Amino acid sequence: MLLYVLAQWYTQFWHAVVPWVGAHVLALDEPITVLYSGSGDKTFDYVFLSIAFTCSLVACWRAMFTALGRLSIPMVTNGPSRRYMVSSM
Repeated sequence: MLLYVLAQWYTQFWHAVVPWVGAHVLALDEPITVLYSGSGDKTFDYVFLSIAFTCSLVACWRAMFTALGRLSIPMVTNGPSRRYMVSSM
C-alpha cells in the first residue's frame, strides 16, 4: 500500500513538473500532453529525460566540488605566492 501511494505521488509530481518546464523554461508552442501509449518517443519523455539529466549533472557538479573543498591540498610553494593563496581563501 505504501509503495502504491509513493508511486502515485511520484507520478503526480512529474505530471505537474514536466508540462510546467515545457511551457515556462523551454517555451514550447503547444502544451505537453500526458498520455500513456507505451512508446518512449513523446515530448513528455524527452522533457522528463532532459530534466533528469540536468539534475544529475547538477548533483555530480555539487558533489565533486564539495569533495574538493574538503581535500587539503598541500601548498608546494613558499614565499609570497603561498601567502597570497592562503589569504585569498
